[in-house]
Amino acid sequence: MTDRDGASRGGTAAAFFDVDGTLADTTIAHYFRYFMLERLSPIRGRIWYAGFLVQCGYYIVLDKVDRGRFNRVFYRNYAGIPAAEIKSLAIRCHDAVTTPRLFADAVRCVDDHRSKGDAIVLVTGSLDIIVRPLAEELGASYVVAASLVERNGCFTGELTGPPIGMEEKARRMRELADREGIDLSRSYAYGDSIADLPMLEAVGFPHAVNPDRKLAAVAAARGYPIQNWKNKRRSDEATEPRSGVKVICAGENTADDSAIELSDNQTEQSSKRPMAKSPNSSRRSVDCTDGVSADR
Repeated sequence: MTDRDGASRGGTAAAFFDVDGTLADTTIAHYFRYFMLERLSPIRGRIWYAGFLVQCGYYIVLDKVDRGRFNRVFYRNYAGIPAAEIKSLAIRCHDAVTTPRLFADAVRCVDDHRSKGDAIVLVTGSLDIIVRPLAEELGASYVVAASLVERNGCFTGELTGPPIGMEEKARRMRELADREGIDLSRSYAYGDSIADLPMLEAVGFPHAVNPDRKLAAVAAARGYPIQNWKNKRRSDEATEPRSGVKVICAGENTADDSAIELSDNQTEQSSKRPMAKSPNSSRRSVDCTDGVSADR
């Protein structure tokens, strides 16, 4: 038996998480800035960054108007950059940019869902190579992420498929649910932006996290729980990376060869970095209500 969206009922429950702004106080600009400053000399880096800050004003406006268009325009910044350089920096980018910006309540929520047996799914407009280390650390089962076209060893600046946002997020979720036997009516979703609304509408239990003004208004009107995740996770709460993440790129039904190759390489690198273990959770039910707004 299937629901109107085609997802199989009676299947596995899942928890779908947006990444930037929901799990971590990050944007796709944070990652690109890190890569560029790592590639450039200190002097050239400062000059580049000054110009980049000017461009960010345009990106902010474009993002508010059209998230998908913003993603396409922004990712053109990667054009001509050797793909191997960015891939080699992925783990370090995660450690330097994502890890310090992870919300403690977000990590606890993921742990609660995983301990309950829910499949953890990251659904993000960020690049697969960037999000993969986070997915491994959080023990995610799947990552639905964007991917860049490579030609002659360099990124072209074009995406391999549609930007992962708005209706595309929901479409990818339904596609994954059909393929992997996930029951969306029993599943949860967490997002921070009005661009995440279709993602929230696709599941039985939507949650607005650190919502922007438009999403907050919709959440209040519909009775979605509103959660405020602000405190960053402490460095001693980091967990050992886990393997077994399936990367699903935009425009692809399964992980492509480059993603699989990167997976093996990243897992090997992840196992070599020292990380403190956090206590195992003994909770059997999901408890993600810390900081829930009274405005439901």
